[in-house]
Amino acid sequence: MDLTSPEPTPKRGWFHVALRTLFVALTVMFILLAGWIGYQLNWIRQRHEYLEDQAGLRARFPGAIESTVVPVDAPGLLWLFGERGRGGDFSLLILEVDSGHTPVFGAEIAKARTLFPETNSCLATIVRP
Repeated sequence: MDLTSPEPTPKRGWFHVALRTLFVALTVMFILLAGWIGYQLNWIRQRHEYLEDQAGLRARFPGAIESTVVPVDAPGLLWLFGERGRGGDFSLLILEVDSGHTPVFGAEIAKARTLFPETNSCLATIVRP
């Protein structure tokens, strides 16, 4: 055996990843996944708060137009968290605070369309206290 010639290095497979690189990649992936889950759960919380606010207004003003709810799939992947969609016409009540209600009117409709993109249309009724 010749001691001067180096031993050949063993051939590694074409896909070689260090353990540290694997842990860093998994950590980044889990941070992104946790952020996405937090966003989805916040969206669900906002939807439920909005529906509770609308239910409170409907209790104060019982003669308002009711929403027609048709079972549809929840938008995005909210169904993974048990959220149900609200299809059909979404009727919302807007409490008029002062006589200049036009900006509030448009903002409330935009908020309802953002929170409930699966609805066909938004019907708004302005109520005065």
